Amino acid sequence: MKGARLLVAAALIVGLCGLGQSSLAVEAIGNDDATSRVQALLDVRVRAVASGDKDAFMATLDPQADPQFRETQSLAFEGIRTVPLVDYALRVRLDDAGDLGAGSGLADRHGAARAFLPETRQTYRLAGYDDRAAIGSLWLTYVERDGRWYVAAEDDLADLGVTSTRDLWDFGPVAVATTPHFMVLTKPEKAERGRALAAIGEEAMASFRSRWKLPWSEKVPMIVPGTPQEEARLLGQARDVANFAAFVTYTPIRDNGWSTTAPRVYAQEANSLTLSRAQQVSNMIHELTHAATSHLSGPFTPTWVHEGLAEYVRLGATVTTPPRGHPDRLPLNSEFTAGDADSLRLIYAGATSVMSYVARLRGPAGPTELFTAIGSRRVVAGSPAYNVDAAVRDSTGQSIADLEAGWLRR
Repeated sequence: MKGARLLVAAALIVGLCGLGQSSLAVEAIGNDDATSRVQALLDVRVRAVASGDKDAFMATLDPQADPQFRETQSLAFEGIRTVPLVDYALRVRLDDAGDLGAGSGLADRHGAARAFLPETRQTYRLAGYDDRAAIGSLWLTYVERDGRWYVAAEDDLADLGVTSTRDLWDFGPVAVATTPHFMVLTKPEKAERGRALAAIGEEAMASFRSRWKLPWSEKVPMIVPGTPQEEARLLGQARDVANFAAFVTYTPIRDNGWSTTAPRVYAQEANSLTLSRAQQVSNMIHELTHAATSHLSGPFTPTWVHEGLAEYVRLGATVTTPPRGHPDRLPLNSEFTAGDADSLRLIYAGATSVMSYVARLRGPAGPTELFTAIGSRRVVAGSPAYNVDAAVRDSTGQSIADLEAGWLRR
């Protein structure tokens, strides 16, 4: 299953290697501008992570911060130090959201201190496995006390549904297993399972490489949460993820045109363990299709194209007819996350049969060409329906209505 965190982009700033010891003090840097002074604070945190200076990291926290917040920050520091990161950076960003603390009463919540709540953009790459940056939005509250700025909280806007991006290592140290194509991150107690999933991934990659002809990095991190609830939190999903064995996530970047961040595979261990090894390998081929097409995706790519192509590749480019009981129309995006397991199977089968029909029209490469055509329409005028129709015409020579009708007549 494909998922996409709804974030935006930031530029890479500094690498982890070669940074010196951090300073505990964050003083004024020539003016009283909150943005620049908080950025100086974040630079201290980046240097502390790079050098392993936990005292410097913890000194960036508000002395009056809630003890539980201090504990979660301590665990996050210990966790991030177990992960091989490069190009790790934190940057204040006001472009999209501005200062969400303005007029929100945050000062009263933090002892009448001056408060500032911008987007904090986090970027990094997992060394050797990310060909581009992973990006997340942190919604940290900063307060000024006695002329110095500190990190005071991370959940002041949670009641409004504004929550920070989470990574597995935010909850403490992780175990890392690597193979030629996968970096698997698990909780330490799940390290053996991580190695087993890496082996399954390599078996899937061998089959996938024989089916997929377009270039991509052929390397992808795999995250293994401890529970379905933890997975939902990491994915930023309020919906039930219990029906799925795995997800692929990446983030749309709209700062300059449209592109995507580095993909991740999230494996739901509880469901994976109920499957045979052959089924787990087959499912991983589906997810590898999502990872390999992440840089080809676009803002108008419908879910039936994402999931239909992934299933078409997983099944070895077989040709199928529309499943009995499927609605007399193309699947809707919302239908891929709603309903029980039986209804989801029907929707996925419908998407697969559409791609099989495209292959019948245009040859075995037709589904990939359709995906690429839709994804290439990024910064263009027109509604999603208009752009999908235009891409379908370019790729198949038919309108979307004609494609749908022909598929349903099969």
